[in-house]
Amino acid sequence: MEVLERTPADSRNRDSVEFARIVREHDADLQRVAYVISGDADITRDAVQATWEIAWRRMPDFDASARRAWLLTVVANATKRELRRGRLRRILQVRSYREGSHGQVDRPELLDLGRAYSQLASRDRQILGLRFGVGLTSEEISPLVGLSASGVRVRTARLLSRLKKELSDEG
Repeated sequence: MEVLERTPADSRNRDSVEFARIVREHDADLQRVAYVISGDADITRDAVQATWEIAWRRMPDFDASARRAWLLTVVANATKRELRRGRLRRILQVRSYREGSHGQVDRPELLDLGRAYSQLASRDRQILGLRFGVGLTSEEISPLVGLSASGVRVRTARLLSRLKKELSDEG
């Protein structure tokens, strides 16, 4: 019976293939989270790159069942680190597009929503952006904003109620 030994090159190649699969599976989510937090494409790119570098080094420690949550936490922290470096003055910027694809002005209620949203505190914009822009659950948002999952749900409900009231008062 022949015993096959694994060489370090075999292990690195297997790890590279697995890592590439993980990147394909999670990269879009990381891009969205970083962009929701930063509102800047350059910071998003830098934060996601930093996240993948950390993930590559920590790959042997990956717990597959908690991988997505861990990656989202790492990218959120990397994005905040980039922001602290002073590369962006505002955490999230809502861009109101005044013209649609046919040169028509957007509906006034959408512009009102954009204005009301931009007046929220940055943490509140993050919560709403992560929930409705990225589609994360309260459990996934929780470690990114430093609230419990139930705290995220309560905050989200209050923010939606506040926006609804502000929009109905303006109309």
